[in-house]
Amino acid sequence: MPRSVHRPSQMRRLSVIPIGVTAAIVLSACSDNGTDHPAAGTSPTVSKAPASRGVITRTAAESVIDHYQATNNRANARRSAQVLGTIETGTLYAQDKADYRLWNTWTKSEQKEYGSPFTYVDRHLWIPPASSGATWFAATVTASTTRAKALIIFDKGSGDTYKAALTLFKGKGESIPAIAVDRNGWAVLADPSKEVGGIAPAGLHAAYEDYWVTGGMKEGTRLAATTKPIKDALQIHRAAEKHGTADGYATKKFFATSPASVKVYALRAADGAVLAAFSTAHTQESLVKPQYRCKTADIVPSKEQAALGAGQGYLITDTFLGQGLASLTSRSARMTNIEWQAVGSRAAQCPKPA
Repeated sequence: MPRSVHRPSQMRRLSVIPIGVTAAIVLSACSDNGTDHPAAGTSPTVSKAPASRGVITRTAAESVIDHYQATNNRANARRSAQVLGTIETGTLYAQDKADYRLWNTWTKSEQKEYGSPFTYVDRHLWIPPASSGATWFAATVTASTTRAKALIIFDKGSGDTYKAALTLFKGKGESIPAIAVDRNGWAVLADPSKEVGGIAPAGLHAAYEDYWVTGGMKEGTRLAATTKPIKDALQIHRAAEKHGTADGYATKKFFATSPASVKVYALRAADGAVLAAFSTAHTQESLVKPQYRCKTADIVPSKEQAALGAGQGYLITDTFLGQGLASLTSRSARMTNIEWQAVGSRAAQCPKPA
């Protein structure tokens, strides 16, 4: 499903019910046999040596995307997580499963928009050479329903079937660059463990989440603080530190957690930058302050939190999974987009009197 259809989790309003007082809690919130062909849109230099092979042929990669579209549309029509699981994996799958659980909390127009059949057009395939040992390939596409441009990663991992692992739409004011290709037209990969501009792609998760947890005082210093994903995280962190939530009846804190997948996909862009796609995650804890806890106040979950499993209690813990996109150069490391989704919520109740 095009992730731009269901937007990154936004500010949600919940209610805390102390005696005689209604307050608001802010919830922040996503080898095929056959002849190989070069990546779309490229004109590779002709070599006298035997043609190299990609991890998948262009024809087979197109078929993977066609199958993904058809199956995703069928899964969305039925809201079937089982069907969706045959074509998606990792963070993307967890986010889209949560969408199905949240379906009844959406407006009719949102449901119609999300459920509308889509295709991916204007495709450009970025296929690594077989010699790289990669188990994945990438594609930049445009969603037919919204005309939004996205980078999709299809990975077969240790299995035989390619599944969509990440789908990242371009951030506001940003672009998804063309990928560098070698003389045979295969995508040039970058080493996720090698630092570029002071940070390795493998360290992006920790650096980004540091803005939620500490306001970017530790690992976060490696990321430029001028892009929208960082500004948004920093703004929410600072508001939580200063004001807590629920008109002062509760605190709000963030804790970095392990993402659904730790695999980072790094490609060399045609302009020389490293384009990295990765998963990230954190929990948010909304906790009634000690002087009110189990005495005069309790948290009532929003309809979204209730749909994801939370009941009423003095503590609500929300789990968020995100897909991040970053551009790394020798001069700077920039987060260019984030796709957030709340995927779970749970509450802790006060013990009952003996």
